[in-house]
Amino acid sequence: MKVVRFKEMSNSEWDAYLGKIRESTYLHASWYINYLNAINGKENCQSFILFDGNDPIAICPLSIFKVENFGEEYVEATFKGFPSIYPAVVRLTATQRRRTIRKVFAQIDAILKTYAVKRIEFYKHPMNLDVINGDFEIFNTAEAVSYGYFCDIKNSVIIDLKREEERLMHEMSQYQRKRIKKSKNQGLVIREYKGEDKDADNIFDDFRLSHVKSAGRLTRPIESWDIMKSLLKENKASLFTASIENGKNISYLYCGEFDRLSFGWSQVNIDEYETQYSPRHLLEWEAMMSYKKRGFLYYELGVKQDSPQFNYIPTEKEKSITQVKERYGGELYSWLHFEKFFDKDLFNKIYAHRLEKFLNSNYFLSQNEHIYG
Repeated sequence: MKVVRFKEMSNSEWDAYLGKIRESTYLHASWYINYLNAINGKENCQSFILFDGNDPIAICPLSIFKVENFGEEYVEATFKGFPSIYPAVVRLTATQRRRTIRKVFAQIDAILKTYAVKRIEFYKHPMNLDVINGDFEIFNTAEAVSYGYFCDIKNSVIIDLKREEERLMHEMSQYQRKRIKKSKNQGLVIREYKGEDKDADNIFDDFRLSHVKSAGRLTRPIESWDIMKSLLKENKASLFTASIENGKNISYLYCGEFDRLSFGWSQVNIDEYETQYSPRHLLEWEAMMSYKKRGFLYYELGVKQDSPQFNYIPTEKEKSITQVKERYGGELYSWLHFEKFFDKDLFNKIYAHRLEKFLNSNYFLSQNEHIYG
């Protein structure tokens, strides 16, 4: 067995190996690792591929991040708070799989020990290459539990683009259909930019500046935006806009692409037009229909965050966004979230903090309304 680090090979080499490991998702792709590295710093990237001879057997995006929390500084294995990515492993027999995954976690543990990591998180995305292309086998999903990891679930709303357009329209909520119809009647025009479109650069810059204006600041490094722009030029992403009669763009939706999965990555509205228009409803619908025509099989709207959970309390904005996602219909696919601690004191502090936040949330009030309302 040998380990080759992400920084020791080219992006094209990395992605060629990724294609041989059918458990891989877009989170394992070089461009997504580069995006996360732009936020967390390339020097903190510990991503690697495990080889048996010349054959790749596991791919693991991994990073470390120095945290200041509870009045102390410590190291965790995340991309600046975004979890590392669960290892993707080649298809093996059951006993070979168990031997291999032990070696993968042993390699991860060796890296974590080197940097005195006290906590690690993993995300496991449901839409790997096999699933996208029709193989829905669900074994080995939570094998990390045997290696000391806690597991919880986040649901993501995903649209099956193989269904007929009429059925997809019928499956969404009546409210959503009305909003889409209203936007069409208001004359909103949807456009798509990608590849060598001559206006793509300028439109992307407007999209980025709209984010800055909406947030009141630049929320992440400019390098991460540059990576998104390069993906647009390389036909690995598309940018959709909604404009009014005078040609003014009032809403932007940036979508990522992986194999035949597309996903809503980043969206922003121009604030001053939100009262009169509700552009996102039509914008995302037309993006889905564009991907359907292009032969994509799925469109991911994103994680559903609407109820307090022990490890995360959604904000009101996140709840509102979740409502928009749900109204498109779609099915719920589960992101698995894994977490492991290497320090008892840190575990105690984090879980005490989570418990306090959970008890102060509206969880029990909402349950009472559910039972007695």
